[in-house]
Amino acid sequence: MFTKQCKLHTIRQEECRDIHTALAHLASLHADLLLERARLEMALREYRQYLPDATGRLEGHTAGFKLRTLLTSAQRVRRKYKKNPLTLNPTERQWILLDRIRFPDFVRLSRYTSMDLTAQERSLLAWTASELERVLTAPVNQLRSKELQLRKAMLVFRDTKVAAVPAALLASWRTKLPSELKPEQREWVAMERVLHPDLYSTKLTPAVPTHWTKDKLLSLIQTPEEQISILPPKERHVRDLLWHYDNVFCLELITPKAVPVSHHAVNHTQQGMKVEVDIDLRCRLVQQELDRAMANPNDMMDSSILHSAPQRFPTQVLRLELEKEL
Repeated sequence: MFTKQCKLHTIRQEECRDIHTALAHLASLHADLLLERARLEMALREYRQYLPDATGRLEGHTAGFKLRTLLTSAQRVRRKYKKNPLTLNPTERQWILLDRIRFPDFVRLSRYTSMDLTAQERSLLAWTASELERVLTAPVNQLRSKELQLRKAMLVFRDTKVAAVPAALLASWRTKLPSELKPEQREWVAMERVLHPDLYSTKLTPAVPTHWTKDKLLSLIQTPEEQISILPPKERHVRDLLWHYDNVFCLELITPKAVPVSHHAVNHTQQGMKVEVDIDLRCRLVQQELDRAMANPNDMMDSSILHSAPQRFPTQVLRLELEKEL
């Protein structure tokens, strides 16, 4: 009995030593990761500070300007939060809280201790990452009204650029009062009225006046990429606005017009099947096609035995014609 207890005691001591060794190894790995993260953050800060200017000097101002505008809306909000959390508006605060749940490595948790959360913001902390992912990926008709509002809040700022704004959403803006639209939406409606006056009533005065002319807007849309960086900030903003909300029209405007074809395209390389003139071989081919037609359960069938080119026949009609041919 004493020997057994001594053996158990020795085993427990070895387990304790192994656990301490493993914990020390994990702590060293964690410290290395923190140092690596600090080095990466320092390198990113240097890249953001010096790369655009260096690229602009080497490849031109347009390349440097493009490099500065590669940030997505989500990255801009995260950067604004890291600089000063108190500068966030309520929409950005709500989005940051949800983003912290989905991607805890993107923002530092210690920052939340300095933010005074409202009751609505504290209720958001009860959601888990898996639940938020379900809200984002589930069909709209399977979500409750509260989940729809949550999904809308998460999609305000995105990590990927939106390819195009839905046409139904743009059509709804044309019917709203200026007071119901955001400043950017009002600005776009005013410019769209100049570009596409047929979409608006001619009897009503423009609800949002604008000084832009159609020729000027078209010239901004057609501005070459190498000249974007030298545009005034206001004109550059207008160009980005038109390309974002009316991407299809802008692409059609700059795409070279193709010469219309006045006739149908003809495939001159297509060859018809060779008609067999040997009577015995012709009978065997017709018999094989007849057997295939009798075994076909479909109402229609493609065949090229009766003619040199493949055609579609009703199966019953094809059987009768093949029997006559045989």
